[in-house]
Amino acid sequence: GECCSQYGYCGTTSKHCGAGCQSEFGKCNTASTVIKTTTTTAAAAATVKVSTDGKCGKKEGVCPTGECCSQYGYCGTTSKHCGTGCQSEFGKCNATTTVNKTTTTTTTNAAATATDTAGIASTTKESTNGKCGKTDGVCPSGECCSKHGYCGTTSKHCGAGCQSEFGKCNATTTVSTNGKCGKVNGVCPTGECCSKYGYCGTTSKHCGAGCQSEFGKCNATSTESTNGKCGKTDGVCPSGECCSKYGYCGTTSKHCGAGCQSEFGKCNATTTVNKTTTTTAAAAATTKVSTNGKCGKVNGVCPTGECCSKYGYCGTTSKHCGAGCQSEFGKCNATSTESTNGKCGKTDGVCPSGECCSQYGYCGTTSKHCGTGCQSEFGKCNTTSTTTTTTTTTAAAATTKVSTNGKCGKVNGVCPSGECCSQYGYCGTTSKHCGAGCQSEFGKCNTTSTESTNGKCGKTDGVCPSGECCSQYGYCGTTSKHCGTGCQSEFGKCNTASTVIKTTTTTAAAAATVKVSTNGKCGKTDGVCPSGECCSKYGYCGTTSKHCRAGCQSEFGKCK
Repeated sequence: GECCSQYGYCGTTSKHCGAGCQSEFGKCNTASTVIKTTTTTAAAAATVKVSTDGKCGKKEGVCPTGECCSQYGYCGTTSKHCGTGCQSEFGKCNATTTVNKTTTTTTTNAAATATDTAGIASTTKESTNGKCGKTDGVCPSGECCSKHGYCGTTSKHCGAGCQSEFGKCNATTTVSTNGKCGKVNGVCPTGECCSKYGYCGTTSKHCGAGCQSEFGKCNATSTESTNGKCGKTDGVCPSGECCSKYGYCGTTSKHCGAGCQSEFGKCNATTTVNKTTTTTAAAAATTKVSTNGKCGKVNGVCPTGECCSKYGYCGTTSKHCGAGCQSEFGKCNATSTESTNGKCGKTDGVCPSGECCSQYGYCGTTSKHCGTGCQSEFGKCNTTSTTTTTTTTTAAAATTKVSTNGKCGKVNGVCPSGECCSQYGYCGTTSKHCGAGCQSEFGKCNTTSTESTNGKCGKTDGVCPSGECCSQYGYCGTTSKHCGTGCQSEFGKCNTASTVIKTTTTTAAAAATVKVSTNGKCGKTDGVCPSGECCSKYGYCGTTSKHCRAGCQSEFGKCK
C-alpha cells in the first residue's frame, strides 16, 4: 500500500506516490506512468545524494540513515524533525503521522501538493530578527538556532539543545566516559546534566544554576525573564532586548555588543564570533557575584535584587538604582529624564552630562555641586565624596528649604523657583543676582560652562582652569585673595574655609569695589583694571612687564 518516492523512501503522500514515484518498487498513483518513472530515475540518481550540511530537500539531498527531514528542511532525530511536517521523501519519519492526514493530502495530488508546498514555503521563511522557530523562521545560512530560539554560531547555539529544524547544528560531540564534561571531555550521557564545574549528574547542583546546556541536559529556563536578568536561571530577555555578558537585559551597546549572550536575547550583528569567543573566558571570570559591595568589570555583578550605581557600588536606594545605574551589573529603575531648567532631583530629573547635582538640587560643576552632599543619583560627583559624607546630607535635607526672607545660602535656603542667589546671598532675577558670583547651588544661574583662556573668570570669560579660584573681582589664581573671601565658587575652586557668614560680612565693602578703575589705579579702593590691563604690585594699571609680571595683583587685573 506504500509508494517509493524518487529519492528512495517509502510512504503514502503525494510526494511519494506522485511525480517521480518508482512503481517498480511500490504502489504509485495511476497518473504517474512508467515512462515518467523511468525518465526521472536517471535524474533522481544524481539527486539522491546524502546531505553533508545538516539540511535536506531537493537541493541538499536526503538525510543520513536513521535521521528525519523536518518541514523546514533540516536533518535530525527529535520529534520536531520526525513528527508533524516531517518530509518522508528526504528521510525517516515517525509512524505517528496519521492515515487521516495522509489521505487528506492524497485526495487530489496536484492540488494537495501545491497546498502542502505553499504551506511549508510560508513557514520556511528566513529569520530577519535574530530569533528562530515556528514564528520567526529558520536562521540565515550557516547559523544555528539555540534551544532558546536565537540564531548564532557559538557552541551555545550550535551545541546541546540546538534546534536543527531551524538551522545548522554541530555534529554531535563525543559522550563523556569519565563523569566529566566540557570542551575536552565531551557531553554527558543522555539524561544527565553538566554542572558549572564540569561534572555530569542529575542533582539540582548539576542541572540548576550554572548548568552548561551545551554539554548536557539542564532544567528548562526558556521562560521570558521578568526580573531584568537573563541566562540559564532567569530565562530569555523580553522581545527586542539583549542579554549582556553579565546576565542583564537591556538595549545599550553594553548589553548588545561584545559578550552579548545571543542565546538569551537579541544581539547586534557587529558582535563577531571572534569577539564572542575572546570575551567568553574573561567574562567567565567576571560573571561572579560581588562579595565586597562593589560592582563592575573587576568586582562582578551585584547580588540578586541590588543595583550597581554609576560609581560601582551595590545597593537598593534611588542613588544606586536611578540615574547612572549600570544595568549590565545589576537591576536598575527606569531612567530619569534630563533636567532642562538647571535644577535636579526626583521632580526635575538628572543633570546634563558632566554636571553635578548639589545637595540643594541645582546642577553645576563647582566643588559645592560635586563635593559634600552631591547627589550622585542625579549627576556626576567627585569620587572623594564618600558614602559617609553622603549620609551627612540627611541633616542638610532640613536646610533644603525655600527662602522666605529674600536671602539665600546654607542658613536661609534656596531661592524661590526661577530666582538666582547672588554672591552676597540675596535672591533675585537681575544680572547682579544671576551673573558673576551667582551661587548656583542655591538657585538658578546664567550658564558659564566654558573654560577661561585669558586669566579672567565670570559670566563672560568662563570658569577658571582646573585647580584655580575665581576672585570676587573676576580673575583666576591660587592665592588666598583668589580662593578666600569673595571667591566665586561657580567659576572655580574655593577654599572651604570661606563660609557664607564671611561672605556676607564683606558684602557692603565688596559691593563698592566691584567696579572698573577710571583713574589708572587698582585695588580694593579703586577697582579692577580695564580689560586686558594688569594691576602692578603698587596698584597701577598697565600692560608693561612691570605691571604684568613680578608682584602683579591678579585679583585686580590680568597677569602674565
